[in-house]
Amino acid sequence: MLKFIRRNASATWVKILFGILAAVFIYWGIGVGLSNGSRYNAVAKVNGKPITDKDLERAEDNLRNFYRNLYGDQFRPELLQGIDIRSQALDRLIRTELMVQEARRLGLEATDNEVRDFIAEMNSFHRDGRFDRDFYIRVLRANRLTPAEFEEGVRRDILVTKVQDIVLAGVQVSDDDLRQRFRHEEEKVRLAFVEFDAAEMTNEVAISKAEVEQYYQQHKEFFREPERARIELIVYQERDFASRVEVSEEEIRKYYESHESDYRQPERVHARHILFRLQPNATMEQREAVRKRATEVLERARKGEDFAELAKTHSEDPGSGPQGGDLGFFPRGQMVPAFEAVAFALPPGAISDLVETNFGIHIIKVEGKEEARTQPLEEVRETIRSTLQGEKAREMARQQAGADRTRAASGEPLERIAQAQGLAFKLPPPFAEGEAIEGLGNNHPLSRAAFQTSAGEVGPVVSGANEFIVFKVLERIPSAIPDLEAIEAKVTDEAKLAKARELAQQKAQALLEEAQKSTLQSAASAQRLEVAETPAFSREGDFIPRLGDSAELKQAAFTLRAETPLAPKVYRVGDSFVVAALLERTEPSEDDFLSRKEQLLQQVIAQRRAHVLEEFTNYLQSKAKIDLGRVQVAAASGNRRR
Repeated sequence: MLKFIRRNASATWVKILFGILAAVFIYWGIGVGLSNGSRYNAVAKVNGKPITDKDLERAEDNLRNFYRNLYGDQFRPELLQGIDIRSQALDRLIRTELMVQEARRLGLEATDNEVRDFIAEMNSFHRDGRFDRDFYIRVLRANRLTPAEFEEGVRRDILVTKVQDIVLAGVQVSDDDLRQRFRHEEEKVRLAFVEFDAAEMTNEVAISKAEVEQYYQQHKEFFREPERARIELIVYQERDFASRVEVSEEEIRKYYESHESDYRQPERVHARHILFRLQPNATMEQREAVRKRATEVLERARKGEDFAELAKTHSEDPGSGPQGGDLGFFPRGQMVPAFEAVAFALPPGAISDLVETNFGIHIIKVEGKEEARTQPLEEVRETIRSTLQGEKAREMARQQAGADRTRAASGEPLERIAQAQGLAFKLPPPFAEGEAIEGLGNNHPLSRAAFQTSAGEVGPVVSGANEFIVFKVLERIPSAIPDLEAIEAKVTDEAKLAKARELAQQKAQALLEEAQKSTLQSAASAQRLEVAETPAFSREGDFIPRLGDSAELKQAAFTLRAETPLAPKVYRVGDSFVVAALLERTEPSEDDFLSRKEQLLQQVIAQRRAHVLEEFTNYLQSKAKIDLGRVQVAAASGNRRR
């Protein structure tokens, strides 16, 4: 299972599975085994086995790295703001220890040979395609690990995997289960509907001053202004300190040596292809017809016709066909095995025979190749310099913000501090918690911090996505309901809209009652109302095209039948009221199912495995004695203390 998941680490189902898995694997970079409890403070005990502060610190760091790798180029620091890294890290350490203890109870072992073989296969320790022990030691040292610690972590993860293999051995999915799920997910309906939009009816209603006064009195809380904070602040950005940073050649060299694996470029091939699609359940006659077409195009390509033009004309790959079949450069592991084996075996300029995969029949032309190599230091020096400069500048900004926060807390004005540092002093308009802060945008952590700080006080240094902030709360403006005179126009608009909603609902109900006597189309026609239609939609989510979000209407839509097409009630969608009827119901074909079967199987198996593992680790926890020490972690505390 270790090798299988490592090979498929980028697959969506693996990412889903990780979020629920009880175990923590070394190749995810989350844990390397429990530390010597006598040398560190215990933050928790699992059946008497300590989890130390060193374990937790390392697990937190590596969990952050996991999320960075998971999101790749889309990673932004703010993505972690809503994630309780500490809770997750301790939770996974506890669950892993439970699995290790269960493995030992079952008499399972991870032999020295298994540990050695696993480490030898890890690409992180390869140089020139082979395991390099000296490089292995250097990488561990750079990550403050000893070989004994790392190898103990590998041993534990092998044990966890063996337990999981036993627990998951019986997880299976039948074709009938898959087919039923596929039909449930892919079944679609189309609706006919008449919509009564209250916003468009406001000109049909009149409202008096007395009604406005009454609406205001009945809905005062709706008009309440939230508490707001008025603050002053200084922003410390990385770019403000970049010019003050120096990076030495020695620092660049050390960084390169400890991150050399990041600069390894695998063997890559640049290929084009022409695809002739072939359904998995194609008859012999259909297969022969496709092969005949492909053979004719292959002969033309080998006679010298432009391969790219042939691809544009004949390829049935909608992604690469219009680009002349160009797939660009790709390493091993990105294409299906049969395609990849041929592409990497051909010399540049060569055209393959017909190659059959689960997508169909391909003709492949290799345009060029790049051998595997490690970028030399000279090639990446400036990239490393920029990285180190950014890290140093951010750390300098953090330290300066901390020092200046101390000065501000001692009474020195923020404006004077900003002038001394050459930084901008800002006075944004007052804001409510959760509202955008001028210059910083929505959902900035400064908003929460400001409302946890009393008026007149300097708050803690706030770390944002690209900055550190020192701030002082000047004033807390209490929540209040404005007088009617101050917001009369707003109250009038809301009162008219409320009255228009009543009118829209009444008209919709009247139409429904007429439609129940005949059909929606005839009832609407009699009232000269337009009947609109939705595109086909599935059960997923609450959104209905052309209408909006309505879980109730969507659920009702899939209960309608041709013999009873009219939906039984009026449905509110936003400020509209809708009368709807079934137009069409379509079910996916068997061919559709077969084309998606393998992908669906992976998803369902992953979900069932995740559920089984979750239940199993919950069972282990229910029997275990888990003591949490100094650390208070909500996700790990639950019902585990016994």
